Amino acid sequence: MHLALGVTAGFGGYFLRRMMIGAGHKSSRKYQVHNRTTSWKLLRRTEGYDGDPKLLKVFETECRGGSDCRLSQVIEGPIPFFALCEHHALPFYGLAYIGYIAHEHIIGISKLTRLVRLFAKRFTVQERLGRQIADSFTAMLEPHGVAVYVEAHHLCMQMRGVKETASLTRTTVWRGEYEQNSSLRVEFLLGCGADV
Repeated sequence: MHLALGVTAGFGGYFLRRMMIGAGHKSSRKYQVHNRTTSWKLLRRTEGYDGDPKLLKVFETECRGGSDCRLSQVIEGPIPFFALCEHHALPFYGLAYIGYIAHEHIIGISKLTRLVRLFAKRFTVQERLGRQIADSFTAMLEPHGVAVYVEAHHLCMQMRGVKETASLTRTTVWRGEYEQNSSLRVEFLLGCGADV
C-alpha cells in the first residue's frame, strides 16, 4: 500500500505526536498508542495512488451505432467523496456525478463510484479531481463523451482564511460530445440536480 512520501505508520505517528506536543498538547502513553492508529488511518486517505484493479474490467456495449446510441447518456450520482486539499492538507468533501455516452465499451456502474474515490484518496484540488475522473474514464472506455460535475465544501476555506461556512464550490468537466452539444450538457446538469 502506498503511504504519502513512503511514511510508515510508526514514523507518521511520531511526526503527528511531535506536532501535537509542539502545539502545546501534553502527550500520554495512552494517547501515543491511539495516535499511531490515528496517523495510520490518516495516511490511508492517500491510498488512491495505488490504483484499483477492479476498474480494469470493461464490457462490450449492445448499442454499436446509429444516432440513438450517440445521444443516450448514463448519469451516475450523487457519489459522496472525501479528499485532502494539497495546499492546506485539510479535507474537502462533497458529491460527484459522472455522465457518459458509451461507444464500444461500458463499465459496471459501481466502478464509477470506485473511480471517483480512487482519485479522491490523494492530495488534490477539486478541479484536478474532476479532470482526472474524466480523463481516466475516457482512456478506459473511449466513449463518445464524458461529463463530470463535482460540488464540494472545503474545510481549508471554512476553518481558515475567509472562514466562509456556507459556500459550495462547483466544477464541471466536458469531453467529447458534451463539449459541442449544449443540450446534452443541460440534460446532464439537470440529471445532477444542478441549477441550470
